[in-house]
Amino acid sequence: MTDPRARFNELRDRFLIRCLEDRDTIARAQEGYTQPEILRFAVHRLAGAAGTFGFPDLSRVAAEIDDLLVEGKPVPDADFERLLNAIDAVLVH
Repeated sequence: MTDPRARFNELRDRFLIRCLEDRDTIARAQEGYTQPEILRFAVHRLAGAAGTFGFPDLSRVAAEIDDLLVEGKPVPDADFERLLNAIDAVLVH
């Protein structure tokens, strides 16, 4: 039987790796090089998973941007920067 704590840590490690990928997607979107649906998926995934793994600030910022994207509103550069900074804070955690 797998130790639940070990399994959680494994999933958390995979989440952190995915944060690197999502960070790249978001940075490219800020520069206009990412398809909107790919951006929405990455931001939505961060909004949902970050809180689960103990990163409520990242989850909150991603959820705010996710709401803008769902409503079809533009995301201000300052919000992209907040999201990238929140991801960076998680990656150095």
